[in-house]
Amino acid sequence: MKDSSGTWTESVIYNFAGGTGDGSYPYAGLVLTGGVYYGTTYYGGTYGGGTVYSLTPSGSSWTETVLYNFGGSGDGANPHSALTLSGSGVFYGTTYNGGAHGDGTVFSLTPSGGSWTEAVLFSFNGTDGQNPHGNLVIGSGSVLYGTTLLGGASSDGVAFSLTPPVSPSTTWTEATLHTFTGGTSDGAELRAGVVIGSSGVLYGATVAGGSSSAGTIYSLTPPTPPSTTWAETILYNFTGSSGDGSQPYATPLYSGGWLYGTTYSGGTSSDGAAYALQP
Repeated sequence: MKDSSGTWTESVIYNFAGGTGDGSYPYAGLVLTGGVYYGTTYYGGTYGGGTVYSLTPSGSSWTETVLYNFGGSGDGANPHSALTLSGSGVFYGTTYNGGAHGDGTVFSLTPSGGSWTEAVLFSFNGTDGQNPHGNLVIGSGSVLYGTTLLGGASSDGVAFSLTPPVSPSTTWTEATLHTFTGGTSDGAELRAGVVIGSSGVLYGATVAGGSSSAGTIYSLTPPTPPSTTWAETILYNFTGSSGDGSQPYATPLYSGGWLYGTTYSGGTSSDGAAYALQP
């Protein structure tokens, strides 16, 4: 908020306590709906595997409520990404660890009568991806799209889709859209999720790989039936030299057909850069 002089004033609205009663290390950002803010913590909670929490404003005070504790038997653990809210009020997210194989999960969190019900929708097994790090995005038909930091045939990460079940089935269907291979010809290590552009094309970033091993920006174009293969295109290879950025951690912003984003390092001072990428 601004004070009378027009200066912005920072206020700490909540301090996480950690331990078994509260979360700790909230890596992800917040989601706002109905005047309440929702987020995740990587550690803390009943089982030490992180939490989902809400922050509710009331006058000048805020109330934090732990909605879910990760890390129970067979459950996901350590959510690194922010939540994604569907039109039906269900939250979707990923956990970096845990699940049936210990390689991370995709989960849902559904409100019901004042409480919340968590369900593991998919557990990664390494071959189909490992350690999802970035946010999910919801596409046509309520399909979820995301990425994993590692895993896949080359252990360099994958882009995946997760399709809702068709009744009477209750099983979500995962598909690997692209397996990243790293080296100089492809990206590797996806800390970012994907964004959906026009015609259902997905755009994303890799931290490593590419012609200068400084990361890439890529697109994934949906298949044209009867093909089922998504086509990957490297749109840009970061160099980390001559003022260019390197290691894009965050999901790009798609606006007006352009891509905007940031890099963790590189730039003229080697402290990172903001970029715009036009077609």
